[in-house]
Amino acid sequence: MGDVILAEVTRRWRSTGPTGVESVHRGSMVVADCAGNIVALAGDDGEFFLRSSAKPFQALAAVTSGALEHFGFGDRELALFSASHSGEAMHVGLGRSILERLGLDDSDLECGVHPPLAPDAVASLYRSGGHVGPLHNNCSGKHLGMLTLARFRGWPIAGYVERERPVQQEIFRILGSLLGRDPATIPFATDGCGVPTARVSQREQARLFALLANPEALPEEFRPAARRIAGAMAAHPELVAGTGRMNTHLLQAAGGAVVAKTGAEGSIGVGLRGRGLGLSVKVADGNSRPLGPVVAALLTGLGLLTDEKGAEFRARYLPAPVTNARGERVGEIRPAMRPINALLKKLRQAGGSA
Repeated sequence: MGDVILAEVTRRWRSTGPTGVESVHRGSMVVADCAGNIVALAGDDGEFFLRSSAKPFQALAAVTSGALEHFGFGDRELALFSASHSGEAMHVGLGRSILERLGLDDSDLECGVHPPLAPDAVASLYRSGGHVGPLHNNCSGKHLGMLTLARFRGWPIAGYVERERPVQQEIFRILGSLLGRDPATIPFATDGCGVPTARVSQREQARLFALLANPEALPEEFRPAARRIAGAMAAHPELVAGTGRMNTHLLQAAGGAVVAKTGAEGSIGVGLRGRGLGLSVKVADGNSRPLGPVVAALLTGLGLLTDEKGAEFRARYLPAPVTNARGERVGEIRPAMRPINALLKKLRQAGGSA
């Protein structure tokens, strides 16, 4: 079928004039059930790397092991294990507390270093004369979860990011179990933070999130852990991403009805609680800016986002504003309703409650 247009980016011709389409984002949307069957599709069921959308499933390894109880970690720590955080004080402070409880320090994190994603956190850091460290890395929470597992199991700390080491073997064992695949056959590459990132189809990403949102469909081994991860993300959306971030806005608006996690290169997985379905959206050009408008349109069409918080999300992303350096609204990112409505129609025809 090929990619479809997911969103249009518009710009006003003049401050008071009409808007025109400046660019478009193409990609695919797939809805699948807990068994991995495609229920509705717009575009292709192509393969891509899970990147950060894998984080809740990587966290499963620490939860199922019993490591959280052993170290006295709760839902806040678990939300950070599942996060692509902004490097704000709440993220870094919690990360430092986790390291202390593990008896480790910054040097044990193998995620690399980059400045905080939050501009205010960058400004605060440099005003105070502080230095950027690995805890500011948006993936440090995931790595803390991996260190928690390694510490609990008594596995080597150094090199925990390598595919052949026990931590990654356990994560891929779990991923293979969820997808019904031999973990040794799952292709992978190196993620931005150094860990292996699995290459899957959109159908498989949608299936993973369907299972996370509907853990009764999982093997008994994973049900309590999946329930706890989804609950932690819903309870602490500010830790999953951060101030002003779309993933946080989405969980604040609909965390009782969905569990969702974005990934680099323009992807998001959304699990629909109580419906046995998961949604995968992948932007072909890797830009994440259409995700908010597209997900807002899809969830609205599914009858979600109906309360006050949902209305706030819709107001923010249907459409999302394009602003200039002066803070002026000069255009919009609006979802392409034709393929979205076609997908929702297929879902209704398949009995998927759209």
